[in-house]
Amino acid sequence: MQILILDKLTKGYGDHTVLEQVSFHLNQGERAALVGENGAGKSTLLKLAASWELPDEGEVRVGLSARVGYLPQTVEVRGGLSIGGYLDAALGEIRELQAEMDQLTAALGSGGQEPEQADVLLAAYGMAAERFEALGGYEADYRTAIALDGLGLGSMPRERGVDTLSGGEKRRLALAGLLASAPDCLLLDEPTNHLDEQAIRWLESYIAGYQGTILFASHDRLFMNRTVNRMIEIDEATRRCTFYTGNYDAYREQKRLERLRWEEEYEREQEEIRELRHQAKDKGYRVAYNRPATDRDKFITKFQGERVQRRISQNIRKAEKQLERILDNPVPRPPEPLSFRIRLDRGGADGAGGESSLHVSGLVCAVEEGRPLFAPLSFSLQGPQRLLIAGPNGTGKTTLLRVLTGEWEAMAGRVVLSSESRIGYLEQERQLSPEDCAKTVLELYREGRIGYLEDHTRELLDTGLFRPGELDRKAGVLSPGQLRKLSLARLIVDQPDILLLDEPTNHLSLELVEQLEQAIHRFPGPVLMVSHDRWLIGQFADHVLYLTPGNLRSSE
Repeated sequence: MQILILDKLTKGYGDHTVLEQVSFHLNQGERAALVGENGAGKSTLLKLAASWELPDEGEVRVGLSARVGYLPQTVEVRGGLSIGGYLDAALGEIRELQAEMDQLTAALGSGGQEPEQADVLLAAYGMAAERFEALGGYEADYRTAIALDGLGLGSMPRERGVDTLSGGEKRRLALAGLLASAPDCLLLDEPTNHLDEQAIRWLESYIAGYQGTILFASHDRLFMNRTVNRMIEIDEATRRCTFYTGNYDAYREQKRLERLRWEEEYEREQEEIRELRHQAKDKGYRVAYNRPATDRDKFITKFQGERVQRRISQNIRKAEKQLERILDNPVPRPPEPLSFRIRLDRGGADGAGGESSLHVSGLVCAVEEGRPLFAPLSFSLQGPQRLLIAGPNGTGKTTLLRVLTGEWEAMAGRVVLSSESRIGYLEQERQLSPEDCAKTVLELYREGRIGYLEDHTRELLDTGLFRPGELDRKAGVLSPGQLRKLSLARLIVDQPDILLLDEPTNHLSLELVEQLEQAIHRFPGPVLMVSHDRWLIGQFADHVLYLTPGNLRSSE
């Protein structure tokens, strides 16, 4: 049974088209994840599916009597409500039916009606009870309690005002109310945002067993791996969707095979181009009649030679036309895998420069009023060693990186770099000034760099992070993912010896995230990362330092 149908949806904002002729449907019980770069249209597609926005073309259809519930990425909670009042409002029709049934029960219990009136009341009660049961009304309070407990809100008094909750708590409350209402189709935009590890695991279990249809956008690879049976990728360039069967692991394997097929097709076409050029160039020199002729066969030789010459000319023209057709629409060259460049003039691990190293001893970082963020921190990284910093927000992870770069001063302790080592820092969010917003991608990339425009253009394109048509786009219209790629491109060409990466997987497409992680593994110098990404943390499970308020612990 089809629950959600998207038919040839096109949506744009101003002169920028986000989605173009997108069509697919989801059946009862399907669980699908939307993936793609920030700005590719995932949130837009969910808003269209939820009818929060209207498409420029196409239509959205919902299965007969199916109810759709939507969790936006930014939750607006109406003020003046208590937690209990908000949850009652979220249950909507269930609470209305419950109130109607209570009124009908009271009316029937009071007696005094004529038989005909009593029959009418009984019929109305039966209809309300039937609808109430169909909506799962009898289990609504149980579902509500389960959702609140699972999302870490179970201990909060129902009388507490929603206005007193933090942004993260409001979002969790909105998710709890949505799950309690048990719609036939759940549309969730980044459902794991603001959830701790325990709440994420509970939500994974809940969604895996959900009987309805689910479509969500997420960057959480473990969450997708454990919950979905279909992946939908939105391509920012084509503004269309590609569909993959299975969970995230299956999606990765299918993407790997796509890449292999692309490389093989490119190599086959390049071989064909070389062969056609060879034919067009050399066939004219291999003339069968170019030999001395006797007096007796001069006429025959001339006649046969002209036939051969015509045949050779036809073959050359055929090769040239075939070559022209290929070059009009060639298979694009697969981009090189993402990699961090190394300064060869410094020597590296085997050269005169020796291994790069970072030594931290007794480091204390402070916030307001001189209060230390964490206990004195000491560690050393040398050569290809890695260390991942994890922990709740507010424990000083980004502050630590800024101290290591020299941007901020520490309360106490020392930071020592190996001689001539250069730090490459990828900050979590790049803040653009009004002047920056008016600059193009290429202008921001060149900022502070010495060299020719042509060299910088080729350098940026060689990273594979931008296409030629994107270099003149104004920075003010770039998505967070595109700004992230610009910062990454500058980091790559800086040729650092030590990498400090703050939430490196944020805002990037999953395909690029995979490339970035491989590039980190290949980098020969020390790497210090800050991340909440459970997938990334899992890869460095033996090299993780957990920061907690005023304390720290290591997995090593």
